[in-house]
This record gives sequence, C-alpha cells and structure tokens, in this order.
Amino acid sequence: MSRYFNSYDTLIFDIPGVLFTSKGAQTTNVDAHMFRQIIGTQSWYNLEMAKISDNEAYALIAKQFSLCEDDIRDAVQKAIDSLVHRSEMFDLIADLKPGRKIYAMANMPSSIWEVVKRKSGALWDMFDGIFISGTVGGRKPDFAFYQHVLHETGAIPEHTLLVDDSRDNIVTGRCLGFKCILYDTFANVHQALHNLCGDPISRASEFLVSNAKRHHSFASASQIIHENVCQLLILEATNDPSLVDYPHYPAECNFFTGRSEFTTTEFPDDLDTTSIYWTVIPDVASHETKMKVMDRMLTCCNVDGIPLTYFDHNRQRRDHVICTNVLSLFYAHDRGEELSKATSFIHSILRTGAYSGGATYYEGSEVFF
Repeated sequence: MSRYFNSYDTLIFDIPGVLFTSKGAQTTNVDAHMFRQIIGTQSWYNLEMAKISDNEAYALIAKQFSLCEDDIRDAVQKAIDSLVHRSEMFDLIADLKPGRKIYAMANMPSSIWEVVKRKSGALWDMFDGIFISGTVGGRKPDFAFYQHVLHETGAIPEHTLLVDDSRDNIVTGRCLGFKCILYDTFANVHQALHNLCGDPISRASEFLVSNAKRHHSFASASQIIHENVCQLLILEATNDPSLVDYPHYPAECNFFTGRSEFTTTEFPDDLDTTSIYWTVIPDVASHETKMKVMDRMLTCCNVDGIPLTYFDHNRQRRDHVICTNVLSLFYAHDRGEELSKATSFIHSILRTGAYSGGATYYEGSEVFF
C-alpha cells in the first residue's frame, strides 16, 4: 500500500467556480465587464462578509458606478439564476467521501447562499460543513477565514486538499500547508484528486492488466517505438509474463522487437538488452549459449576495459548504466572478476556522483537510486 494512500483525510471545495458554473450570461442593463468590476469592489466584499446589508451594498455600488439600484439587483439575480451545479463534481466528491471529511468554503453573501443551497438540495448532505463568508465574517484569500475553518473542523493542513479556481486563494492555502489544486478543467481536477486520494498501486495494477501486451515506448513526437527493454523492465517489476510481449532470441538480443525505427536500417544486437534479458529471464537461454556470448562481450570493451554498447566494433558507444547491466550479468554467473576494470569504473561513478548527469542512452540518474 502506498504511503500516499489516504494521506488526505479532509477535502475543501470552493462553491462558485468549482462546484457551480454559469450556464450562460443573461441580458441585463449591466454588461459582463461592469459586473466583474462590481463584484470586485470593497462594497461587494463588505457584503460578502456581512459588514453591510444587501440594500446598503447596492446603494453604494449604484453611486460608485452611476447605475440604478434596480439594475444591479437584476444583474445579481440573473447571475444567481444562471448558476448550475456541476453534477460531475458532486459525483466525484461522493466517490471520494468514504473515510474523509468534506467541506465547502466560499465567498458569498448569506442571501445568495440561501438561493444556491436550494439549487442542489440533498446533494449538500454529503458535506460535513459549509463555510460561507457571509456567515463567518471573513473572506478568501484572507488568512483569518482559513484559520477559522481549521479551528472549526480540526483539520490538519498537511492532510487537507483545497480545490479552488482562484490563484490568490490557492496561495493562501499553500502558505498554511494545504495541498492545493487549481480548478481549470474537470478532467484535470478529476485526475489530480484521484492521483492524490486513490491507491496508486491498485490503479497502476489495473492499468497494467487492461493494457497487457500494449505497453510501448514513445518517441517525443508520440510515435510508438517497438522495443524490448521496457517489456523486460515491466516483467522484472511484476514477474507477470502475461503483461508483456517480446521475441525470443537464440543468442544475442536486439533493442528493437522487429525492424529498427528512427535509426539505421541494419541495427546491431547490443550488450545492454542481452544482459537485461538474461538477468530478468535467467532460463531463456542455455548456460552454454550464455557463456559463449559473454566471451564475445569481453571482446567488446574499450581500452579502459569497460564494456561498450553494441556487438559492433564500428559503434564505439560507452554508457555507464549499460556497463552496470553487463556487470550484473557477469557477477550473476561468477565471472565478475573478468571485468575488474569495469567494476572499478562503476565504483568511481558512484563515489564521485558522476552519474548525476545521466549517460549516453540513459539520460536520467534515477537508475542509480
């Protein structure tokens, strides 16, 4: 079981912009640009925090923008009418609910919240608490609102996920130690929540089984590369031959499962794939065959006694990860002393950290961790 599974026992969702969306602008005497300005005024913020009443807020805003109060009321009402809950978000929350506390937290006047609450009825029953700025008397992104929620819920920030569509609100959450997800699209949020809340081991296992024998590598342009190494690494990690697909070789092995791709038409067999192949599947070749091929590997070393990549003296390619894989094969067959210089080379790679820059064919350094 992954140590990340169930690490987040508290989930907090914004309401407008995350749980709700607008079904489309309705015609009013206040255009969309001005409406955005109105809800960004201090008067509106004071309304959201219940510092002033609806009537007071509308009067102040009307004066500030030289508008009619009734036009502002109409624009606000139609904005509320246009709100529809995202059923997919509520379904996702219901899926994540078992074993977790679920809360909503929103900047919203109490009068508007009462309307929004009725829109989704019983769907709110799955929430363990709902915090509205108009009730709390504070609003996001101010720290006091978040601290109030933490105090009331007893949530531990490091075990709390916050989903919000405002970058400012996300920043405050992160400052307090929350794990935050910025809502951009449902697909991205769905994936992020499942990655953080789901069991990655079981999800990975399901993926491996559902894509059995189709676990291919891809070039940067998304073209499939039909090669053996990823098949062998999956087999080594899972010990499940049903997941992978690879050819059988009478002796030396090739990186490609069939014809070569993105390189020369004639591509030589290599020491790396052969070493991995015989290390992962020890009984795939006879002992006699292995000894003969390993003898040939000894002829494919450079002047420093380090095994090169190919069974081709015209391709002098050194790679310390490949050298390590060859050494693994030799030591597994009690022949490691025949590559003592290569062993010393790998010792120096490890001692100095020279592996951190990657190698010719293995660009990352993670293979040494």
